[in-house]
Amino acid sequence: SHYLLPEIFKNLDRVVVLDDDIVVQQDLSALWSVNMGGKVNGAVESCAIRLGQLNNYLGRSNFDRNSCAWMSGLNIIDLARWRELNLTGTFRKLVQELKSGGGLPEAAAS
Repeated sequence: SHYLLPEIFKNLDRVVVLDDDIVVQQDLSALWSVNMGGKVNGAVESCAIRLGQLNNYLGRSNFDRNSCAWMSGLNIIDLARWRELNLTGTFRKLVQELKSGGGLPEAAAS
C-alpha cells in the first residue's frame, strides 16, 4: 500500500511510484525536482472525470465537485511532507475504526 511507503523508505524524502503497466520511454529524473507546492502527492489530472461523478465512492465530502480526478499510474510522493502530516497514522486509525464496525468517522466523511 502507498500508505506504508514512508516506513519502507525511511531514508528518502521523495519517491516516484509507477503502475506496473507503465512503459518508460525517457529519463524520469526531472520528476525529482518538480515543485509540488507543499502537496503530498503529484499526479496527472484527468478532467474527463470530475470528483462530483465519484460521489458513490467518496460519499459526502468537502471536495469541489468540479475538480478533476487524477491518474494513478504515475505519482510523485513527498514522503517528508507525508510524515509531517502523519498520513500513515491517519490511515491506520481509519482502518481500525472500519474494522471495529464504526464505518467512516464524521470527519472523514465531510
